[in-house]
Amino acid sequence: MDQLALIIRFLHLPRYSEAILQLGVEAVINGQSVSAIDDLPLDLVALRASTMVPDKYYLWNCTCGIPDCGGVYAPVTVTHQGDEVVWQSQAHPLDKFGELRFHKATYIHVVARMLEQLQYELIVRRANGEKFHWISDQEAALFDRNPWDAPHQHGRARPSRSKPIGGLKRSK
Repeated sequence: MDQLALIIRFLHLPRYSEAILQLGVEAVINGQSVSAIDDLPLDLVALRASTMVPDKYYLWNCTCGIPDCGGVYAPVTVTHQGDEVVWQSQAHPLDKFGELRFHKATYIHVVARMLEQLQYELIVRRANGEKFHWISDQEAALFDRNPWDAPHQHGRARPSRSKPIGGLKRSK
């Protein structure tokens, strides 16, 4: 079975006059990072949906919100086969991996745990007055967008430092 780990990071957006963060989640498969967090973060809405419904998903997205901009020209076919979740893609960024098979219960647990940890991080950071930029309105809705968060705008972000928390990592 293949192994999936998820790393949570908050990216500092230098183009704003005030401190704005963009959340990002990086996938590590079998100990190998799939893509740089500031270049091609995971699409959290698609990832969450992939735990429930087999379909074709753009699991990676450019930080501007358009998969093609990040070089992702084909979706990942996600199927649920018994106790496995299977990813099939020959396209960037999975072209180096081929077909991937994850234990379904573990896959669902890893994604759910990351979303719970991210929700906690957002609550703490909002309480500290931090504001966020969301890649999409769907992503913002996944975390009950705060009305004081920054509106969606295109652009690049740079990663902040992170430290491990259990099986996941979070930014400082």
